[in-house]
Amino acid sequence: MEYLKIAQDLEMYGVNYFEIKNKKGTELWLGVDALGLNIYEHEDKLTPKIGFPWSEIRNISFNDKKFVIKPIDKKAPDFVFYAPRLRINKRILALCMGNHELYMRRRKPDTIEVQQMKAQAREEKHHKQMERAQLENEKKKREHAEKEKERIEREKDELMERLRQIEEQTHRAQREKPFFSSSSTLSDCCRPCSQTHWFVKDDLRGGGFGTRAAAVCFLIPLHVNPAIELEEQTRRALELEQERKWAKEEAERLEREKQAAEEAKASLARRAADQMKNHEQLAAELAEFTAKIALLEEAKRKKEDEATEWQHKALSAQEDLEKTREELKTAVMTPPAPPDDDEQDGADAQASAELLSDGGVRRRSEEERVTEAQKNERVKKQLQALSSELAEARDDTKKTQNDLLHAENVRAGRDKYKTLRQIRQGNTKQRIDEFESITDHVNARMYSTMNKQQQGLEQFQ
Repeated sequence: MEYLKIAQDLEMYGVNYFEIKNKKGTELWLGVDALGLNIYEHEDKLTPKIGFPWSEIRNISFNDKKFVIKPIDKKAPDFVFYAPRLRINKRILALCMGNHELYMRRRKPDTIEVQQMKAQAREEKHHKQMERAQLENEKKKREHAEKEKERIEREKDELMERLRQIEEQTHRAQREKPFFSSSSTLSDCCRPCSQTHWFVKDDLRGGGFGTRAAAVCFLIPLHVNPAIELEEQTRRALELEQERKWAKEEAERLEREKQAAEEAKASLARRAADQMKNHEQLAAELAEFTAKIALLEEAKRKKEDEATEWQHKALSAQEDLEKTREELKTAVMTPPAPPDDDEQDGADAQASAELLSDGGVRRRSEEERVTEAQKNERVKKQLQALSSELAEARDDTKKTQNDLLHAENVRAGRDKYKTLRQIRQGNTKQRIDEFESITDHVNARMYSTMNKQQQGLEQFQ
């Protein structure tokens, strides 16, 4: 298929060539293809000079070796040429009838039934596209819901982990609180010793032993130095007082952290409850989306079955229409003559065919086409690379006339469709006149010689 897409853009693709002559006896080529009739010079079978689309031809006929084409334009003369043999005219007639029928069939508007079927098919296609878009939308919503569910699960796990850590910190703070309370009690117990230390110190400063000093000294063993013992007790009392203050502050800090942890725990519990509600809501929405998708897939399957059924009906109706058209054609039109008829049979020396044309067929879409290489940049580059590769292995001494002509067309930027638009310019009468005026080089020299001789005779006379 890819090869045919490229091959159909070549100049000689699908063209049947026949040797003909115009009224002046100029040897030419008649090219018959799916788009119309083209006239070529005898030395160039690639570039046509004149073209006639099938939509401009009304009747074709031949009488012996003379072939007559009547155009639709009433003001234009008949297009007449001559073939060297009768058999060639019969083949030209058969090809013209077949190609014209296919040309008009491709451009003929559809019947009411076919139009209705195509409209139904377009509607079904549009409906399926809408269902497909809705299905894609539902799938995206479902994927979004699943991602949201996963995100909530992750956040829930993170919150639970954080809550567990806070609970551990709270329990640890509660375990440390009794130790700090016992430290405070020990400090209270040591307070009398500290007071005693100060009492004794005051008495010593007075230079004698008072009642309080005597009482304290009663408690101190005789072999211990009273000053050293008091200093030691004073130091220990200060340390215990500092520890008591630190323990109290630590207990207050832990109490504040406990309260903050309890508040955070309550907040996390509320957030977890809210997320659980959201999770349940998302699960319900996900179930709803899943049910909708299932219903849409079922409806899609039913619509595809209906579209297939309509397509079968359309094909059946089209086949019936083609059969009816062929039967009418067989009953009305004259069958083409076989190519191997005897040229000596006088009854078959002439034939005619009306090329029925729809007046609405005016647009020639083939004139708007471009080559596959122009439409596809990738194909263009591939063809250029392949041409460069083949050019290295090509033997220039074995090039044919067609090879040289094709290379010249490529260099000049001409292609099949540009040439087609060019040769169809002007009205039918102008192109027929141009065909009649074509002369070959031999005839041109002969006419020039005759004109010179005629002028010489006139001067002599």
